[in-house]
Amino acid sequence: MGDLADDAAAVMEAAGARPASVFGISMGGMIALELALRHPGHVSALALGATFAGYRESRKAPLSVMAELIAGGALSRMGSHRLIAGALVSKELAGSDLARFGAWVEATGRVSPRVLAQQLAAVTVWDATTRLGEIRVPTLALTGDADQLVPVENSRRIVEAIPGARLVLLPGAGHCFPLERFEETAREVTGFFRGAASRTP
Repeated sequence: MGDLADDAAAVMEAAGARPASVFGISMGGMIALELALRHPGHVSALALGATFAGYRESRKAPLSVMAELIAGGALSRMGSHRLIAGALVSKELAGSDLARFGAWVEATGRVSPRVLAQQLAAVTVWDATTRLGEIRVPTLALTGDADQLVPVENSRRIVEAIPGARLVLLPGAGHCFPLERFEETAREVTGFFRGAASRTP
């Protein structure tokens, strides 16, 4: 995770885009947290979506098992949108045949199983729980209260650990809440970033 955060910092430096408001979802939220910890001067405000910081007892999904399945090609052989959907979105969206979700699953399926397994392996060993109190930028955590992959308790604990952080719950939404609550997500995140910018000296 540290390497990914360093890569993000390097891109920001090359683009002259620092400090910046940073929004990360799921593993992207973990990278965003690590970026704020390793490169605090690069982040002016932090929004975290459906992520966790290493609270092992607060995670339902056996990510290490998922990594092994992906590495062995088991999930691709299963070829089931509904199987994947059940862990990522609400029951309502998982039970539908929305083209936008099907296309997203198919695009994800084209990623190398080895790469996906490496990503999941990185997630299983990463832990920032003892460092969250070092973050000093405005922080917002958003999550769906029906998230089956990263339960809401993870966001609650992140908010408790980061000074001044705020939590927004999206009723009925799953792990990929922007697919289900696009307008609400955009409104919450843009409003938060604008407010944070207005308070910056």
